Amino acid sequence: MKPRHFLHSSCASILLLLCGCPNGAGGGLGEDGSSGIDLTATGMVTSGTATTAVDADSGVMTSEGTTKGPTTTSPDSTDDGPPPECREAADCDDRVFCNGAEDCLQGECVPGEPPTCDDGHECTTDACDDARGMCTHEPDDSLCGCGETCDPQEGCGNHCVISTCQGQVYQCGNCIDDDGDCGIDFHDDDCWGPCDNNEGGWKGNVPGQQNQSECNIMDCYFDANSGAGNDDCYWSHSCDPLEPTDCNYNPNYNLPGTPLGCAELQMMQSMECLDVCGPLVPNGCDCFGCCEVQVGMNTVTVYLGSVDANGVGSCNIDVVEDPAACNPCTQVGSCLNTCETCELCLGQQELPPECEEQDCPPGLQACGLPGQDPCPAGQACVTGCCVPNPQ
Repeated sequence: MKPRHFLHSSCASILLLLCGCPNGAGGGLGEDGSSGIDLTATGMVTSGTATTAVDADSGVMTSEGTTKGPTTTSPDSTDDGPPPECREAADCDDRVFCNGAEDCLQGECVPGEPPTCDDGHECTTDACDDARGMCTHEPDDSLCGCGETCDPQEGCGNHCVISTCQGQVYQCGNCIDDDGDCGIDFHDDDCWGPCDNNEGGWKGNVPGQQNQSECNIMDCYFDANSGAGNDDCYWSHSCDPLEPTDCNYNPNYNLPGTPLGCAELQMMQSMECLDVCGPLVPNGCDCFGCCEVQVGMNTVTVYLGSVDANGVGSCNIDVVEDPAACNPCTQVGSCLNTCETCELCLGQQELPPECEEQDCPPGLQACGLPGQDPCPAGQACVTGCCVPNPQ
């Protein structure tokens, strides 16, 4: 170890920046007459609150401890407050349509304005649907005048397109409320199609239409002519054990024009019959006018062409549960258009609550419910579906 006096002799060169030299070596004195430097036997130099250590071998000085004084803050650690709540409107979107579109203003989310769903039509019930992200306008025909229906775009009016049957216009296709019950054509419970000339009942009343030979031979009930052969549909009420229209039941009855017996016709009708008559058959009916009708919680199966003692049609929606007015019948399974849950069926103007829209065969437009478009020209609405007018 070098002698301690080496420190004193080297003060000017080693401690020039850190301390003053001792008295007699050019250093300044403290208030107590000292040099302000404490040279200890351990090689520590104390100045203020900082302690400087001197390596006795190398003469290099190191410091430890703390130095009091004002502090400064790094630019990177500047405290500007909490971060903004949002930077753009998308940061505020709560994914709820009906409370409006939220926005971001000066870093804070602000609520939006709820959409205005009023369409200006008094016959529609307006609502906001969050699930579908849209306003809905449910039409209510009961809010319109007699014979009018409610269109969600146009409001109340006679929104109807005339339908024809083999080029003729009959009561159930003329867009007129013929019986004064405020129901027009397919909106009338007693209309089953454009070949029905009777808004007051289910007997077609078209001249030449099948209504006289039920015990002998029948063809398609829903076209405009009687007799068999033009559509290849065959049936007789003589084959029906329920004996509608007072026919005598005969399971072995031989129908004129066909080699098939009652049991075979019950199981099979030709493709021609299905192609010609099938599109005209209302939901719930067979080709021969035997129809299943829902009345409250009950279901009855009746012959639409039932007549009274004077030969006048007696069956309609109001008396459908009266077997004297609406004769019970057995449906022909080989030519039957069943009534499914979500289909509009004969005498039915609304669907069960679990159905949003009626079912129709692929490619056919739905019709008949409030707010639905009328069928296009050349087509008729038959129990909820648009079909070509009979030719």
